[in-house]
Amino acid sequence: MRLYPAAIAAVLVTACVIGPLVTTLPVASYFTHPMFFQYLQTGSLIRIYFQLPGVFTHSPLGTDVNTSLWSLSLEWKCYAGLFLLSFINRNFRWKLVYGLILLLFIAHFFDSQLESLGKQMIHPAFNLAPYLQLVVFFLIGTLCYHHRENLKIHPWWIPAIAVLAFLSAWFGVLQTALFVLLPASVLCWAVSGNRLIHRLTPKPDLSYGLYVWGFPVEQLTANYLHPTSPGHLFVLVILLTTPLACLSWYFIESPTLKTKKAVR
Repeated sequence: MRLYPAAIAAVLVTACVIGPLVTTLPVASYFTHPMFFQYLQTGSLIRIYFQLPGVFTHSPLGTDVNTSLWSLSLEWKCYAGLFLLSFINRNFRWKLVYGLILLLFIAHFFDSQLESLGKQMIHPAFNLAPYLQLVVFFLIGTLCYHHRENLKIHPWWIPAIAVLAFLSAWFGVLQTALFVLLPASVLCWAVSGNRLIHRLTPKPDLSYGLYVWGFPVEQLTANYLHPTSPGHLFVLVILLTTPLACLSWYFIESPTLKTKKAVR
């Protein structure tokens, strides 16, 4: 419920407000260009398009309008897969999840061959890495939630993870070890999070708004405010994106989540 409304709003504002203001094309040509209509399809989150006609053509950050949206397509597919899993027999369902994790983990060792095959059979721009890594993390997170009543996090996990990460890097297997170490680190941080961080965290959840608006604001800042350093750029982007994230939370995301609760 939260994924689509804010993303669609970002796509529409980027294409229909920011785009015509900064494009190098005449406005009439911009709104009739095939790339404009192609970009609007990004709102479906099925496939992400990154360029708008004549927009950011000379940008130091490249021509992408909103690079961050790439992950939302994968996230949507993961949620869709989880929805389909709900129709499978409960006992077999979790065996299937374990099997998928094992299959994707094994496929990780043949990523070059599989990606080459994907480029030939699916699309030349096919990128296998998100499916081999991020989907595994998603499935592990699903299993952790399923077993949340029996899952025990111990303080000694933190130094153990640090030692294992060091040893994995030393022996050149860190990329593989991250399949276990990264989820374990996230669990430790979530359970034993610093109280000060919890106090500093604002009540409105601005994370998604910051994510979907961050890159368009970064592009505008880099091209029109000309920051003098990466640090300067970072501070300006945070200051300019936060109000947009607040608007997204209060007028789009929060009302949508309330609708979700009402539907339940």
